[in-house]
Amino acid sequence: MTKRFLTAGIVAAVLLAGCGSSPTSSSNKFRNRSPLQGSTPLGMPTGPAGQMVPGMPAGGGDVQGLLGAIAQAQNGVQGFQATIESFEKGPKDEETQTLKLTYKKPSTLRIHITQGKGQSQDAKVLWTGGSDLKVKPSFLPFSVSKPINDEAIKTRNGWTIKDTQPKALVDVLLDPAAGQQILGENTVAGMQLVMVQCRSAKSPKGATHEIIGVNKANMLPAFREVYKGQTVIYRIVLKGLKIGVPSSSEFEI
Repeated sequence: MTKRFLTAGIVAAVLLAGCGSSPTSSSNKFRNRSPLQGSTPLGMPTGPAGQMVPGMPAGGGDVQGLLGAIAQAQNGVQGFQATIESFEKGPKDEETQTLKLTYKKPSTLRIHITQGKGQSQDAKVLWTGGSDLKVKPSFLPFSVSKPINDEAIKTRNGWTIKDTQPKALVDVLLDPAAGQQILGENTVAGMQLVMVQCRSAKSPKGATHEIIGVNKANMLPAFREVYKGQTVIYRIVLKGLKIGVPSSSEFEI
């Protein structure tokens, strides 16, 4: 196995949950979100961000009310399956991938990279929350165990699956010290999202801030961008979701 064997595929484990099955819209930049106007992320959703959440006053909205609703909704999700589009930009290069993700609380993840480059194509990963994970490359008839901090398993930005698992996303979004700010609303993959900016020490290393999109239909995260200054270094967009606890057979690799 070579370095960057999985890269963005491991990163995709950060997605918590959401709803929708349409592809990502990409005709316009996300507008009016100072100080982030200089960013030009791939596949950025259409629609202005200046529209505030209905019922929320201008100047930030009811942040605590929103966070409370998110926490309540997230507590009701014990597992899910989804197709995810991921993007990561590292110091040297970048990559996009499509994955099928199966998740069960608290930290059981199965990842199948359905579209990727090189050795990542058709790879499968299983992690149950420990210091090791199982990887099954497409060119092997069996899986192998690897430490999560192995250089072949880390992402382009040096993150491990522990840094980007669903709980890590929730920790950022609900961090009391994150200074959450409601930027407005935007449409992504057919979903109406409330866009929340967070500046948290719990973000992956190298991040200066994040923008997380919360689906108004179910109050669950469905979009995430991690920034380093003005640059998007990581993105996840949900394409489809089936909420429910997957069976044991669905975690086989």
